Amino acid sequence: MKTRNCFISICISFFAGIIVYGQDNADVLGSAKLECIYDYTVTEGEVSDHYMTILQIGAGCSLFKDYSSYQKDSVEMLSGIPEDVVEKYRLQEIRNEFFYDEVIYQNFPKGKLSLFGTIPPDYFTYTEDINTIKWNLTDEIKNVCGYECKKAVCEYGGRIWNVWYSVEIPSSFGPWKFCGLPGLVLSASDVDEKHSFRAIMIRKAGLQTITGPTVKAVRTTREKYIRLKTKFEDDPMGSMPPEAISNMTIRKIDGGKSAIYINGMQFRPRTHKWESIELE
Repeated sequence: MKTRNCFISICISFFAGIIVYGQDNADVLGSAKLECIYDYTVTEGEVSDHYMTILQIGAGCSLFKDYSSYQKDSVEMLSGIPEDVVEKYRLQEIRNEFFYDEVIYQNFPKGKLSLFGTIPPDYFTYTEDINTIKWNLTDEIKNVCGYECKKAVCEYGGRIWNVWYSVEIPSSFGPWKFCGLPGLVLSASDVDEKHSFRAIMIRKAGLQTITGPTVKAVRTTREKYIRLKTKFEDDPMGSMPPEAISNMTIRKIDGGKSAIYINGMQFRPRTHKWESIELE
């Protein structure tokens, strides 16, 4: 398989009946064969926020997450790395102004899509069936990241999406929740142009592995998660009941900045108004 470098820039846990899912040590789900870095852009009015994300692609599953988190996790798993180097990547993740705060597995568990997201002071998780998106394949063609791509259209989460995939890369996975097409998804944007994903680098994965979740998370449903996430982002501090907060700390970092932690979870206030990727 060929690869081409086109790098252009680089709380509520008080619900009856919910259960906690998580593990203390990450399980290795398989070896990553390919990695694709995406610029995920969220546009609200004339303001655009850019999130650097990565898709790790294995033989049977994929993992989509924030790129700075991926870098930190990768360094921590290596033996013999000086502590000051590891700390450099930890600080890079902490300082990240545009941090993608969800982790998405495709085909883990088998036949499912699993999402782990932060709604301070808790982590939440839900699963849904994979390949639920109904794709309308078209004959339109364009070049993305050096690959010839075909266009597919779908409606998901209350938005209509235009997606470009390449059969030159035989993978049914893609960024975020896009999957089930006869080639890797390299670009996707909703028709209102509020959310877009675009591949900026495709590379062989080397010795990287795809690891399972390590956080303890409250299991919920997709519908509840969207509702809770929206409520939190509209009023972060007001949506956290005081009784859910056991401790709050502030860590000073260089450059005169500070990081806020609630119950050990970093609280990252949005720079701009939050625009949900899923409306329903």
